[in-house]
Amino acid sequence: MKQVLMVTFNFPPMVGGGVPRMAQFAKYLPQFGWQPTVLTVPMIPETAVDMQTLESLPEEVEVVRAHCPLARVGAPGQPLHRTGLAGMKRWMKRKFSQLAFVPDRQVLWYPYAVKAGKEVLRNRRFDAVFATYGPATDLLIANRLARWANLPLVIDYQDLWGDDPLWEWGSPLHRRMNQAMERRIIRRAEKVIAVSDPMAEHFRQRYPIRDGDVYSIPNGFDPETLSLVHDSRELSNPNRTKRICFTGSASGKTDFSALFGAIGDLAREGKVTPEQLRIEFVSNMTLDEPRRLGVADYVEVRPPVPHAEVFNVLARSDVLMMIEPPGYCVKYSYACKMFDYMLAGKPILALIEEGENSAPVIREGDLGWIAHPNDRPAVRAVLEAILAGERQQFRSVDILRNPWRRFDRKRQTEQLADVLEEVGTRPAVTEKESVGQT
Repeated sequence: MKQVLMVTFNFPPMVGGGVPRMAQFAKYLPQFGWQPTVLTVPMIPETAVDMQTLESLPEEVEVVRAHCPLARVGAPGQPLHRTGLAGMKRWMKRKFSQLAFVPDRQVLWYPYAVKAGKEVLRNRRFDAVFATYGPATDLLIANRLARWANLPLVIDYQDLWGDDPLWEWGSPLHRRMNQAMERRIIRRAEKVIAVSDPMAEHFRQRYPIRDGDVYSIPNGFDPETLSLVHDSRELSNPNRTKRICFTGSASGKTDFSALFGAIGDLAREGKVTPEQLRIEFVSNMTLDEPRRLGVADYVEVRPPVPHAEVFNVLARSDVLMMIEPPGYCVKYSYACKMFDYMLAGKPILALIEEGENSAPVIREGDLGWIAHPNDRPAVRAVLEAILAGERQQFRSVDILRNPWRRFDRKRQTEQLADVLEEVGTRPAVTEKESVGQT
């Protein structure tokens, strides 16, 4: 098989929004003639949640772990405190990080990862280097290793980098520095992969990249997890508590205030009690915000679980909730959790804007309700429909049909293998040649 070095900070046994994409690419690439060697960070006790996913990788996948000084600080899945002393400490750490580290705090991993990557590249012949954003340090490491070994570089974007409107830059200078780094790496890259068609078009318009060198591979689901789908509710009991479930990571930009506000309105009017409705977060979410808004009795918070166990959580739920910050996500990305939700056969409460990505999939598949994340009356109307028992039947999904078919991660990995095959059959572009083309 051909060999590809994959550079990714986020990898099992971590859990988080960016983890499944690279883990599942690594899982399926050997089936398409590519043997991955994954360069990532050490296992961290605080985030080593999903050993099951790590152990399920094929034996062909080698995982190399390089020391990272601030891995505990930057790893996903840790509690998201927004208020109180813990919230203040989090804010101060974030502000310090934005000012002190360019492009991000994971840059302290850079020298250790480069050293480990060079050792791997010395030991056998590789055909390509592949890295995902974010964090941005992934791309810096991959670019350095590809230049050193004169290998083609393929970069993957799960979010925008220099043009991300949601990112809090330390200063205008920090933003310009990041944009300059991104420009150099894109000039060096043979291929650019984006998580959506609009994001791919953004790169075509923003940088001097040929149309044929930019691809769109969205997020998706692992088809093997379909065997884990089941429903453990007691539908025969009309008085059972209706459970709305949110799984995965919440970010500092995730705003549940309209949801909690709508619950508070219904409670004050005597239309709902904690025995009738529960919101379950299996996430890095905390009770800070529910307590502040007076609805903590309606909310349960549990720590993240391994991916294979997520389906036990979904099985006891009536409705599965996803949320996207307005503006950016509606244009450029898909919510990762939507794809596991699709398989689970339960209705989705999508707190998202109407747009080109997630909303059309939900509408085409008749998967549930869509309400703007800041529209409190609209969210309330959906909650009343849930309490009334609408859409409570379990519905199996045929993953061979559209719109599901194109989100099959195995098929998407075949697309990635085709991209790697194309760059692996021609000489790498040297940095000097690349700069001369711009």
